[in-house]
Amino acid sequence: MAAAAGGDADAAADPEHRAGSAAERARVNVTRTVRAAIEKIAAAHPALGEHLAATVRTGLFSSYAPDPRRALRWEL
Repeated sequence: MAAAAGGDADAAADPEHRAGSAAERARVNVTRTVRAAIEKIAAAHPALGEHLAATVRTGLFSSYAPDPRRALRWEL
């Protein structure tokens, strides 16, 4: 799976993200957990996994941001 875009690159430049800080450890653990969950989802439902991999961002803040120009239709 590709590395998270955005937040991770900016984290290295921020003094609050020094290796070993509590905030950095938490950020890394959240990113790792979210990415592992997306990989498990992708194994069961490839299209959903691809969608989540492209729209979930982690870093200092985490978010789900689908492209508003791309219509989504959820089937339950």
